[in-house]
Amino acid sequence: DIGTISPMYLSSTVLDQLGAKKPAWYYLLDDLQKEQPVLTRTFYQNGAEPKNSQALSDYQMIEYDTINGKGYAKQLGFFDKIW
Repeated sequence: DIGTISPMYLSSTVLDQLGAKKPAWYYLLDDLQKEQPVLTRTFYQNGAEPKNSQALSDYQMIEYDTINGKGYAKQLGFFDKIW
């Protein structure tokens, strides 16, 4: 039983269940999931507020870099290198 989680955590959860190594991105998601098991736009539109944390700040920074930034995380292998 994995409880209630956001879909964005499913890949990392499956890799954990398989005992597989993961890229750094998934370890950041693991940290974020511990603090905020549900992190979706709908959840927050319904009145819940995200807890400010280092993991959330890091997630938002990587998200911005990937969508609007210069792609530094991808260039550094944040999504590819297995740890």
